[in-house]
Amino acid sequence: SPPHYQPSTSHRGTVPKSYTPPHSDIRQKPQRERLPGKKSQPEIEPSCSTRESSNFLDQSVDMGQPKEKKHRKHSSSHKKSSRDSSAERRSQKAVLSPRVKLLPKIESESVRVSHIKSPHEIYIQNLTFVTSVEHFVDMCSDVAQQQVKTEDILTGEMYLLKDIIGDNEKWYRAELKTYNSAESLYEMRLVDFGNVRKVTKSRVRTCPEILKKQPRGAIQCSLYNLHPRKGKWTDEVNCLLSELVQSDTITKMTLGTDGDVHLVDLIVMKNLTPISIRDTLIKVNLAKSITTTDHGMNQLIFELNKFINAAHSASPKFYAQTVTAGGYFAPKVIHIESLVEFYVMKALDIPMYENQGRAMDQHYENPKNMMDRVYSPEIGMPVALNYNDHWHRGEVIGIMGPLQVQVQLVDIGTKHTVSLRSLRILHSDFMKLSKGTIACALVHIAPTEHHNFQWPPEALETFRALTSTNNLELFVHSHHPSNNNFFNVTLYSVRKDKNISINAQLVQLEFATSTGSESIQ
Repeated sequence: SPPHYQPSTSHRGTVPKSYTPPHSDIRQKPQRERLPGKKSQPEIEPSCSTRESSNFLDQSVDMGQPKEKKHRKHSSSHKKSSRDSSAERRSQKAVLSPRVKLLPKIESESVRVSHIKSPHEIYIQNLTFVTSVEHFVDMCSDVAQQQVKTEDILTGEMYLLKDIIGDNEKWYRAELKTYNSAESLYEMRLVDFGNVRKVTKSRVRTCPEILKKQPRGAIQCSLYNLHPRKGKWTDEVNCLLSELVQSDTITKMTLGTDGDVHLVDLIVMKNLTPISIRDTLIKVNLAKSITTTDHGMNQLIFELNKFINAAHSASPKFYAQTVTAGGYFAPKVIHIESLVEFYVMKALDIPMYENQGRAMDQHYENPKNMMDRVYSPEIGMPVALNYNDHWHRGEVIGIMGPLQVQVQLVDIGTKHTVSLRSLRILHSDFMKLSKGTIACALVHIAPTEHHNFQWPPEALETFRALTSTNNLELFVHSHHPSNNNFFNVTLYSVRKDKNISINAQLVQLEFATSTGSESIQ
């Protein structure tokens, strides 16, 4: 049966509000968008932009006995711990590594993300550790005062490392990653957070056995069966990851382990909706899924997907305008793509939609409402988009390149390819009105052979001029045969003595060929 998931709030408020994860005074974080009012994000290692992809689908990894701990003195060459080396050797293949051990069923746990290097190297802390972390760091700091400086810093050994935040000094458990002899700096990872520090030997002390025996506070996780789109993970990916994990509720769904690395998906709550971080990276074209031939893994994935689909509620959809074949109404032409694709609004409805537009501008001027970002777009999803300095209702009609989506403004008809970051959740108050525009095609006309069966710019300009008046009448014939969202129509220019068919006028001006009676004057 699928794992039981509850987006409970029982753990909220248990994290000490005064606690701040250790901060580096050496590294610079990559530049990323910071939204006003957000709480501090997990640290990101900038090296991800040059790091080759890693994955647990690799036959070349050794069989699963843990490697013997080796004690080596540092040398002038850069050396890595066995933990980091194995993480970097994993490469994508369709067969599970022999090191992978799958769980009988998916295990779920509420967690906090403390550090991100890439989707294959995310460090998480369980909430039991989070509630006691401040006390544990204070204990390490007290113990460190009684420890001596170490003569040799060895790979695979645990030490206490001093980190300085402003005027405060704190000590943390750490392991050696590499040594830079040119700068006499040791690159060490904080085992309870995942962060990396570059320090001199003077900031390292021996670690007593009683602290070494305590479980690691940070667990390294990898999003399962995932590969970067462009062969390596970029800062763009990590920035999105960092924003996604800014959630009061994060659930770690574990499928198995690859050595010390947990193979997981992370479920976060965004706008009261559970979102799979792995699926989101795939949706926005920053990653691609890897298929595996392993039956056990596929069964776990099936159960996980069934659970995610059950927990995820489909986005609401816009209502379409009520249009009756054989009926007339007074229209206003809002947007023209061609003579067989243009968008009109019922003239009587215009004040209602103008009022809604003013209400949207007022709503999204509030910085709090600007925080409601869209992270996991879906075709047909209603969104809010700022266009020409005004907020509009939009509908996602395509997911393009990485973090790029195509949106159609439903009260105008225009289509725009925009950054995912520019979209906001559409408030339910703005879902009450149906789509403002009606998609239309002039009936009984076709492009001329003289213009290579295309609509020339002059035809669009003429059509725009003919429809710029407020004295129009539209007759609905039927749904368009190739697109049920469009209506075949005749547009009339209303005169004192009679109505003039604009369909027929375009034929008379030789911008179109008549294909039926509605385009004959």
